[in-house]
Amino acid sequence: MAPVIIFLHGVPTWSFTFRNIFPDVVKAGFRVIVPDLPGFGYSDKPSKREFYSAHNLFNIIEGFISAMRIKKVCLFTHDWGAILGMILVAQQPELCHGIIVCNGLLPDQNQKLPLTFSLWKIFTKYSPCLPVGGIVNFASLSRLSRDEREGYNIPFKKQKTKTALRILPQMIPFKGLDINLVEDSWKKLDNCYTPILTVFSDRDPITRDGENIIQRRIPGAKDQRHKKVRGGHFLMEDVPTELAGIAIEFFNELYGKRM
Repeated sequence: MAPVIIFLHGVPTWSFTFRNIFPDVVKAGFRVIVPDLPGFGYSDKPSKREFYSAHNLFNIIEGFISAMRIKKVCLFTHDWGAILGMILVAQQPELCHGIIVCNGLLPDQNQKLPLTFSLWKIFTKYSPCLPVGGIVNFASLSRLSRDEREGYNIPFKKQKTKTALRILPQMIPFKGLDINLVEDSWKKLDNCYTPILTVFSDRDPITRDGENIIQRRIPGAKDQRHKKVRGGHFLMEDVPTELAGIAIEFFNELYGKRM
């Protein structure tokens, strides 16, 4: 059976965001799974605020992988997907061959959040309209076509479908049980040798310099060929072909060592 790669998207997107990347990864010989996180895309969208916690979302991802009877995976993660992916690597290192972290980071309690992220939290909380396609277009260097913007919007036509889009940004910095999960995950990541490759853009004001924290703290990130590429927050729109090539090279190297 082909090696399994799981793509985890962030906020406010869904699996559609990887449409220009995973076909090349499939052609390279990998089995690709691109789920929609709860509250996004075509997954269920619970309306209760308490449903959305890092602890619960992690348990769901972990349960999903178990239900699929997958024993080993590699991860390609972006934004909130990176938060969940880094927790998964920390809590289940025997499950993960490696992870690509793209413009995302598991934030700890000592991390200062940038002003841009604070503005993003205000916007998602109070704006009467959250046009997902427009947001992605604004935060990318590339300009999306009308069809692409509409593609992002399709699962979020009604306001009641945008609960997760509004709640997840407000959860950072984490509170309650999530603090315990994040602190425990970082303790484990500080001693984690699972290969971690960072791919960050040079023009993202939200995650800028996040790669330095990963590279400095996590042993598995040492001596990796980390990438800094030209783009905004949504590199999947700006440099999809380059991202696919980076991913294939990383995954081939990991699985080549195991063949």
